[in-house]
Amino acid sequence: MPRIFLSYRRTDSRADARLLYERLSRRFGEEQVFFDIDTLKPGAKWRKVIEEKVRSCDALIAVIGPQWLTASDKQGRRRLEDPDDRLRFEIATALKLDILVIPATVGGASLPPAEELPSDLADLPGRNAVTMSDAGFNRDVDVLIRRLHRSGRPKGEVDWRDRKKRLRGRLVDLADEGVLPEPVLTKALEVIRHKPDQLPQQLRPYDELLQQLGEGSLELGEFIGSWYEVVAEVPRVAAGRKKTPSASSSAKSASPPISSRESVAEPRVEPSSELPAGTVKRNSKDGLDYVWIPPGDFEMGCSPGDEEYEDREKPPHQVTISTGFWLGQTQVTVAAYRQYAEKTGLKMPPEPKIGDRPLNPGWKDAQQPIVNVTWAEARAYCEWAGGRLPTEAEWEYAARAGTTSARYGLLNAIAWSADNSGNPLDSAYAYDVQAGKDWDKYAKILEENGNRIRRVGLKQANRWGLHDTLGNVWEWTQDWYREDYYKKSRRVDPPGPPRAERRVLRGGSWGNVPVVLRASDRFRHRPDVRSHSLGFRCAREVFP
Repeated sequence: MPRIFLSYRRTDSRADARLLYERLSRRFGEEQVFFDIDTLKPGAKWRKVIEEKVRSCDALIAVIGPQWLTASDKQGRRRLEDPDDRLRFEIATALKLDILVIPATVGGASLPPAEELPSDLADLPGRNAVTMSDAGFNRDVDVLIRRLHRSGRPKGEVDWRDRKKRLRGRLVDLADEGVLPEPVLTKALEVIRHKPDQLPQQLRPYDELLQQLGEGSLELGEFIGSWYEVVAEVPRVAAGRKKTPSASSSAKSASPPISSRESVAEPRVEPSSELPAGTVKRNSKDGLDYVWIPPGDFEMGCSPGDEEYEDREKPPHQVTISTGFWLGQTQVTVAAYRQYAEKTGLKMPPEPKIGDRPLNPGWKDAQQPIVNVTWAEARAYCEWAGGRLPTEAEWEYAARAGTTSARYGLLNAIAWSADNSGNPLDSAYAYDVQAGKDWDKYAKILEENGNRIRRVGLKQANRWGLHDTLGNVWEWTQDWYREDYYKKSRRVDPPGPPRAERRVLRGGSWGNVPVVLRASDRFRHRPDVRSHSLGFRCAREVFP
């Protein structure tokens, strides 16, 4: 497995570098990719640490954006001219040690000529570069990954954990790109959960195919065709009954036969309940109010006339919520979560702060939403309270409450955003211009501007009586996240992808610019993430 040093300048290419880091980490494992110098301990000698990190790597990727060459300091001098510029030192060290250096140009940038570079970087333009285009980002990363695979130092037999990470990354990537059928992904992920020497006999033929795919000795079409041939020969037992999918006619068939795929029956749509939408009941377990969400149909995804949508919100598609459910009228509060923690003997999560400023010191404001909880902690709370996390489709259906526009009212009336959660602020200007789209600088602006989490329920509710579905804090949902899931989700009660790396977040927060606070906006995070702007609300089917 190659070890990789990712070199980038924050003011130039932070977002692209982060996307690249996520793909590389998914493929090779997080411990194989060194991404951020900010992980250095206070007092550490940064030159020594960087040199040690670069020396331990097989390759350095130099992410080059439009301002990589021209970025300047406060005195107007080019930062690359400074011998103490960390980015310059990273690349110069790799060139000096004769480590593989791969320039990766992003944002339409091109490789700078040698005469415009300091002498210790003059060799950089002679390296074969990879262009990372917006339209073909995944394809371009695949090219880069193939080069990195060839750069890994020989280590003898590959450890099964490394093989698992490599295979998992490739499988998820292929599924994200829509070229790997979902039944294959599900079974493959089941196989790689086992150690090779503990693999059940019936899974061994699949494991052999996966190894060939990981080693590159099978092309994708051959792999899928062979996989479905194995399906015909290996008995499959699920939920206590055998299923025998039909075989593919050829190991090299371009696509698997439809008959070999496990079909998923669409749930029957029940008649609508006579309970009025917006009916409120108090949950005696956690003391919070829940609102009745009736069954119905809606268009999920980018809203008509919304010009601020992202590709991940497309295509708009009809969804049926077949069964009504109850949903928390507000996000789960500090008071409710504290009650849960006391009754279960659990600790409260870390207190939130932005920079050095506490946002709820000592958790004293009991009516603020609880934040800094992981996805698993949010799910555990909801189960304790007699419910669950809502699916992504349920969340958007409830947030829209029968409306079709991007928001169910005027933004300042319905939501806490970065514009109004502190002193009045043009947060889009602050982020784009003042902070130069640098998240750390933007966070500093919010810290100094007094932006903060607000109490639940202070803003105007939607038509069904739900508060703060947009703004205040992001909300965990039940679903795994895939950017292209809408292209293949089922119409009735879509459950989300079977597996991915991140969970879906919805709603936006007190620290976000207004464009994020829209009913269709989708975001994602690893399930173990804690954040001062991330909370949740619970759903449940019935009340006793």
